[in-house]
Amino acid sequence: MITPFVFSFSLFALFIALLYVFLVKRSQVTLKLKQLELQSFYEKEKEMLDRIINAASDTLLCLDHDKKVLFMNKKGEEMTGWKVEEVIGKAFCREVIRVRDSKGHLICHSDCPLEKACTLASREAVCEGMLLTKNGAQAWAELRYSALVDSKGHLSFGILTLRDISQFKKAEHMRLQLTSNIVHELRTPLTYIRGYVDLLLMRKVGGLSEDQEKSLRVIRESVFKLIALIDNLLEVARIEEGKFYLRFGSVRLNHLIQKVVDLAKVEADRKNIVLIWEAQDSFPEIYADGKRLEEVLMNLLSNGLKYTHPGGRIEIALGEEDETVSILVADTGIGIAAEYVKGIFERFARLDDVDGNKPGEGAGLGLNIVKRVVEAHGGKVWVESEMGKGSTFYVQIPKRNVA
Repeated sequence: MITPFVFSFSLFALFIALLYVFLVKRSQVTLKLKQLELQSFYEKEKEMLDRIINAASDTLLCLDHDKKVLFMNKKGEEMTGWKVEEVIGKAFCREVIRVRDSKGHLICHSDCPLEKACTLASREAVCEGMLLTKNGAQAWAELRYSALVDSKGHLSFGILTLRDISQFKKAEHMRLQLTSNIVHELRTPLTYIRGYVDLLLMRKVGGLSEDQEKSLRVIRESVFKLIALIDNLLEVARIEEGKFYLRFGSVRLNHLIQKVVDLAKVEADRKNIVLIWEAQDSFPEIYADGKRLEEVLMNLLSNGLKYTHPGGRIEIALGEEDETVSILVADTGIGIAAEYVKGIFERFARLDDVDGNKPGEGAGLGLNIVKRVVEAHGGKVWVESEMGKGSTFYVQIPKRNVA
């Protein structure tokens, strides 16, 4: 016989069991609905992200720690000639992307930009070169590498952006060609003007009053400045077009510096600036382009004379290490503000003059030419400066001792 208590307890237990089943089933249904909702949301977000990435005008690639391709957008098919499914898992540098620099060397083989990006604080490296596609076509491309590194600084993932800059390069070539043609056309009449001014100053075509001679000397000086500007413009155009060559030979830096100091002494005396230079007779000969190094020194000295007050001084010194030689040009000029130091070697960079109220003379090309010449020698140039206390320029190039 079942007592009322036992019966009630059984009904209660059954109720609890049914309630548990109901709640579990409800939770499972709710969880399933949430999963479906999240999956739908994820798929929509992924579809939107895919659309955005594939609509990008640049090629985007994602690489793993072995530099194998994990992902490429649709633009990459157009630019590289590879289908997306063909590149997944392939070695990026050796099998997919081949980019040659201006000398025809494969960029990845000489100096991997992605490895370089790992060592930079910005974790980013940029280069440009000729991209060779799968089908053999060529296009100028800008490559921007971004590296994601682990705690030890090793590559975890790499993001690469490729941009077709062929049209930009074509326009740049046309601009450089136009610049070259214009400055060539300007140089010819200026040469005639200089020649006839020299004839007048030598009294070859008659006498001159004191005022006439003074005016002609002003004209002559202005013509020289214009010719120097034109020569610098031509030099930059040649460098940017890849028509810049070094003619290596035996160079005695002592003699070369002495020659430049002698040439600069007239301007230094006129401005009451002292040039300090002590020759080192035992300094070894090096293998370099003497004419180009002379140009480097002339630009550095001219820069120092331009931005140093009368009564100041400029010191030139030579140094030698195991593999390199260094040239130091230090002035007591106005100095360079910290925010301008980084860009001082860029084209058209100019500071205020010694009065601080207007840009200095010239087009701001001299230091850019210095940088390009030094780097063409395999060296480097940099500056240390403090406002009001002057600047020190350092040039360091490989020694390449003459046997």
